[in-house]
Amino acid sequence: MTIKCWDWEENGPHQFMGSCDVAVDTLELDGEQISGWFKLEDPANQDSQGEVRVTAKWVMRPNTGPDAILSVNILG
Repeated sequence: MTIKCWDWEENGPHQFMGSCDVAVDTLELDGEQISGWFKLEDPANQDSQGEVRVTAKWVMRPNTGPDAILSVNILG
């Protein structure tokens, strides 16, 4: 999963802050969650810096059969 972060400006262009990749292929249904700080990177700006705190977990949806959703929270 790729997370892209932007500084949303009300007046003027929005500024790309960077992106990070979070591996979710090892997550199990209703198992442990991923939780941590991920470095934001911008290939066009080698001086970019910053981090984003992410949690992610596959969650089974009750009463819908073998359905699941990926619950993702961006915390900071």
